[in-house]
Amino acid sequence: MGVQDSDDRLLIGQNSTFGSGPAIWIDSGKRTQIRYHEINSYSNTSTLFSTDCGQTLYTSTDATTKTLPITTNSGCIITFINAGAAGTVDLTIDTNASDSIFGSCGAVALIVNDGHRMRNPKVTSVKGDSVTLESNGGDGWFITSCTGVWEDVGS
Repeated sequence: MGVQDSDDRLLIGQNSTFGSGPAIWIDSGKRTQIRYHEINSYSNTSTLFSTDCGQTLYTSTDATTKTLPITTNSGCIITFINAGAAGTVDLTIDTNASDSIFGSCGAVALIVNDGHRMRNPKVTSVKGDSVTLESNGGDGWFITSCTGVWEDVGS
């Protein structure tokens, strides 16, 4: 257990380095978040839960779909990274029937409507393509960072 006060933020928790374990994080804007950052590789299609918030998920298996948890937890952040070789992995992120994804990836505005899916298509995929999504606890998910080509593929 440790405390670190630097870079305009206060971290409290195991290993007190952000991303290395459970932490309470208070930034210079006085926003407080409880975070647990975990990195996992996956190859199966499955549904994520609120306990998966804070994870970075890598996949190198083609035709994998992850379904986002319902957006009841404000501040839930999940990062998806395509770890496959260029042109080999189609990575799909599915939303709950009542949630959307808002934002842009580069110059491309992306609005993935309720119950639709967001995809990093195999034909344009490059190792390292990624998207980070954050829930606001009501409307859905917001793209906070994105690399590569992503598209709305409907329901």
